[in-house]
Amino acid sequence: MRAVRKIVDFNGVSRGTAAAPGEADKLKQKGVKTIDDLWRCVGVNFDKGIDTVATETAVDRELVYALLIADGLGDSRHRVEAKPWLNPVRWWIALKRLWYGRERHWLEASLAIATILLVMLAIRARYLGPKMAQQVVVAPSARLLPFKSITDKNVILKSIPEEKGAFTAVEKVVGRYPRREVGQGTTVLEEQLVAEDLTGAMRERRVLTLPVNPGSLSSTLTTSARVWLLLSPRAAAEKAPPPVVLKDVILLSVNKQAGAASVEVAVTEDGLKVMEPLLGGSEIFVFQPAE
Repeated sequence: MRAVRKIVDFNGVSRGTAAAPGEADKLKQKGVKTIDDLWRCVGVNFDKGIDTVATETAVDRELVYALLIADGLGDSRHRVEAKPWLNPVRWWIALKRLWYGRERHWLEASLAIATILLVMLAIRARYLGPKMAQQVVVAPSARLLPFKSITDKNVILKSIPEEKGAFTAVEKVVGRYPRREVGQGTTVLEEQLVAEDLTGAMRERRVLTLPVNPGSLSSTLTTSARVWLLLSPRAAAEKAPPPVVLKDVILLSVNKQAGAASVEVAVTEDGLKVMEPLLGGSEIFVFQPAE
């Protein structure tokens, strides 16, 4: 647990009196009592936040920088005069002197600025970097194939930058069906999978790719949802079988190109038996029933 670091405990920060308040008093009057308070006031926009704090509290901008740098260096809440490099006020005074005398001390000034930039980058990485979390990714030696059930051998937990829609437990994706191929090392996202409420219905089904009438593909048609298929025989002969409507069909994907269209669907074994006599000789239409 992070220790509470009071502003007044930092080396070189004056307290002052009621008549002439010091830096610690000015910050305290604005509710900034600890270094964590200061970080919260600065916020995620680092440069703008420091300017705002300096303006509202009437303390030097350089002091705010120095306090944050000292916190980044650590152990700066203790008064150890034998280590002057831990004194944030001395830091910014020395930097100001180097800056105004940069023509005579250009090497020292350059090194000091480079050091400060490195420290600031470290602080940004610590407080503003991406949040890490244990999330499910495809195992290094595996890949997820479209509409093939995911097993516990396909995925692992890994500490990676937090991503919206990712899973935090392997158990939440095992048994689900990817809508498209997902390569090794890729974060598994909800949008990549068939809807969870259809997972149970996907079991024991056959996945087929069927050419369909392009005109039947409505602009409101959604995948990973239930649809109806109408198979209408093209031949008008007397012995032609009658049209068939299949209602228990899951639409997985739609492909349109150059006036033609096809769909990928999951059908039951019984539905496949009904379709087989009509496949190859029928026009197929897709309908999405109203909820």
